[in-house]
Amino acid sequence: MKKIICLILLLLTLSFPLKVFPVEVKGMIMEDTIWKQSDSPYIVTSDVTVLEGVKLIIKAGTVIRFTQKTSLIIFGELNARGTEEKRIIFTAHIDKPYGGFWGGIKFEPNSIGAVFGNNKYLKGSIIEFAIIEYAGGVMYTDKGNDVSYDFTWVPKIFASIYAPQITLLLRNNIIRNITSKESLFGILSAGKVLENTLESIEAGEAGLCCAIQTEDDIIGNKISNIISNPQTNLYGIRSMGKRIENNIIDGLRAKSEPHYSKNSGSTYGIDSFSQPASIKGNIIRNISAFAHFGRIEISGINADDGSTIEDNKILKLATNSDGYGILTSKSKVLGNELSDISGDGIKAYSNSVIKNNKINLVKKTSITGGDHAVIEGNILNGYSLGIELENSATVENNLIKNGEIGIKFTSGIFSQNSIYNNSNYNFYLLGNDDVDITNNYWGTIDKSEIYNKIFDYYKDKTKGKVNFLPFLSKDPFLSYTE
Repeated sequence: MKKIICLILLLLTLSFPLKVFPVEVKGMIMEDTIWKQSDSPYIVTSDVTVLEGVKLIIKAGTVIRFTQKTSLIIFGELNARGTEEKRIIFTAHIDKPYGGFWGGIKFEPNSIGAVFGNNKYLKGSIIEFAIIEYAGGVMYTDKGNDVSYDFTWVPKIFASIYAPQITLLLRNNIIRNITSKESLFGILSAGKVLENTLESIEAGEAGLCCAIQTEDDIIGNKISNIISNPQTNLYGIRSMGKRIENNIIDGLRAKSEPHYSKNSGSTYGIDSFSQPASIKGNIIRNISAFAHFGRIEISGINADDGSTIEDNKILKLATNSDGYGILTSKSKVLGNELSDISGDGIKAYSNSVIKNNKINLVKKTSITGGDHAVIEGNILNGYSLGIELENSATVENNLIKNGEIGIKFTSGIFSQNSIYNNSNYNFYLLGNDDVDITNNYWGTIDKSEIYNKIFDYYKDKTKGKVNFLPFLSKDPFLSYTE
């Protein structure tokens, strides 16, 4: 009889498994602790603080739900490692969640960062294969008092992951639906940010909005639908690191609001500052910012002096103010593709090398070069002005066609270029010194037709004279690109 009763109880247990009740957590974690999927969901009812010298391990598949305005604060170490099949979930504890409901994950300055050897993760704080959503509702600093960046101009900072002084490793995470009325970061960290997805991030009235900012490598991330107003500085990526590579940034939008009395923000797909960087293989598209009053600036890539900007695609930048596909100085700008730019294509100040880029449909100037610029092997099609050079430069083996003015040139070398089908002038001399521009192809062998498209002394006595003879009868650019 007892065996029969035991068998019945076993069958009932298998048929109706015991309900797992949520675990409420709050306050200080004072010893090493593990949060597991089998015990979740964990409900954070007030801030959870991991003390110095203490490690919190969160296992794959664990769910953590935060009540309003609560955060996870790390003075010690956080090891949160999900898998692609079992992501850790940090989310809002509410039936109808919304961005800015809870705070985020904050690492204090003395917390334990990630340790690397031969560029591989060894130990320390890490978040990977996690979903972080509906955060951004708690201010983590006032006027930048505890960060290494100069944020004194930013009144308040909110973030889903806040670790500006920690070499945190963030890898393969999904960060989404993050909202704040003040300055907002999807990720603010001093560590590596690799192969994450950030989407639907929106900031409000002042300061800045940024999907990712870090001092280290930013590689392989996907960023989309980042929104702010035109008074806010808006960034897809803002970096002090050496490598910004193979990221996709699709959709940065500074909303046009006619009631703002002042529109003065900047919108950058990538903003690299503080040191030269390798900015390579990124795709930046669908960036827009419009001002009803004042001046704003928009750029696909804004890079510090000495950077290498290579093999990027910058597509569809729209603004009614100052716009640039690439803005830099003393840099190498190589093999990039730019198209549909409402502004200037490439603006590279002194001693830059601008080579093998394809620039199509630019509203203003395709290439602006500074002192001693080297401009070689570029294809320019559709523009108001193809190339503008107010100082000495070397311009060779470029294809410059189908615009209004092909080039405005002062002095230097202009040779082996194909320049034709420009509606006003193919060549416009800026200076008062004579120049020799022999051995170029003008789309015709008719001398008078060639000269009619050259602006020099004979059209304006303040200019120098242009010698274009001899010229090439065949297009040199075709052989150069083969």
